Amino acid sequence: MTTSEVLLSHTSNQAKFDWDMKLFPWKNCLTTQNGTSNSRIGRIAGTEYKEMKFGMQLSLLWGEKGLARHAKSWRGPVGLAGKRALVIGNANSSNDIAAHLTPVAQRPVYRSVQHTAFPGFSSLPDEHIEDVAPVQSYDLDTMTNKITAHLENGTIIEDIDQVIVGNEYRPYPSFIHVCTEGQLRPLIKGWKEWAENWVRAGEHDNRAMPSSILQFSILAASKEEHAGGFREEAVKAHLEWGGTYVEWIEEKGLEREDVPDEVCSIEVGEEEQD
Repeated sequence: MTTSEVLLSHTSNQAKFDWDMKLFPWKNCLTTQNGTSNSRIGRIAGTEYKEMKFGMQLSLLWGEKGLARHAKSWRGPVGLAGKRALVIGNANSSNDIAAHLTPVAQRPVYRSVQHTAFPGFSSLPDEHIEDVAPVQSYDLDTMTNKITAHLENGTIIEDIDQVIVGNEYRPYPSFIHVCTEGQLRPLIKGWKEWAENWVRAGEHDNRAMPSSILQFSILAASKEEHAGGFREEAVKAHLEWGGTYVEWIEEKGLEREDVPDEVCSIEVGEEEQD
């Protein structure tokens, strides 16, 4: 999100675990209007839609009887020759599956859609595919394992052998986790306290950032500690890198600090006259 931030807060007890999500303009994202403390996420770039989401009736048909399947597991119309099939959805997966079924399955192949194709999208009619209304409920004949679909417009389709669901995905943001109190630590020692004091003094809007030299003088020890640990792990995994990677030890640090003055100075000559 480019112009707003997502604020997630949660409350938990033994009975329930709830989330609150609020959108705030970027300039107002640091605090909420009611003062509620929230966990802040700067940006969610994207997520996967790979988790299947079935209704209760379809879950029973799929899990217990194998009479329903999801497009995620579709590998072709094998085993559906001569079968009556109902495809749910009007997106890419559903349309592909319906087309795969027409040469082998009982005709017509039923395609349950919320709406027809959007204007401006090219499409060709297929006499072997029949678009029908959304499904309201299913009945299962346990003697024959045949499904009856009751549509929202009152139509009833009987003797269905297989229901294939081409929609009903739900987002799965596996990269988002709940951070508990005390889980976050400042990446660099001393930086957090210094920054908080700076902001508290009201100087964050009218004071220039410290120079790179000043920043390094404050952060050098922590940077060397971090880089040294990284080098140790890298060389342990690849011994041949030992002669290539810079050594982050105190002696090398002193050498880097002992830079001749002439290296740091820049002579500026007078501009040439035209």
